[in-house]
Amino acid sequence: MNVNVIRKALHKQPFESFLFRLADRRQFAVPHPDFVAVSNRRVLVINLQDEQCHLARAIVDRFH
Repeated sequence: MNVNVIRKALHKQPFESFLFRLADRRQFAVPHPDFVAVSNRRVLVINLQDEQCHLARAIVDRFH
């Protein structure tokens, strides 16, 4: 997945919540676009379950 795919999902109208899955099997629910910050190479996700911020590389293999 690349940054543009993530940005498209965040700006979809009406917004549809989705699950952000990382290659290391961590996953984070994105119930609203305000819970994600995207830069050119990184994604910051706020996890509602543990109320922590998680930083991840935004460019991962499409098959993950």
